[in-house]
Amino acid sequence: MGLYEITNGYVGESYLRVYAWAESEEQALEMARQRLQVEDGYPAQYAENLRIELLFDAQEPPFVTDPSSTGFERSWADKRFLSVEQYD
Repeated sequence: MGLYEITNGYVGESYLRVYAWAESEEQALEMARQRLQVEDGYPAQYAENLRIELLFDAQEPPFVTDPSSTGFERSWADKRFLSVEQYD
């Protein structure tokens, strides 16, 4: 299992994204397509040309992200493999 961030290239106040907790990249993409297709007001092309990134999987050690009002901040990525004690 892994947490995936799926984006479609559209940007408003921030870039449009969905998160999927899935067993594979293929499953995450399918879930994202279905979710983007049912959202009222989104054009059909919102579910096309998706980009996917694995944020973390169930095997990763505990970590915390940086504070954010817009989703996951990327700066934690280099530190996420450190234990809580090593993070300071």
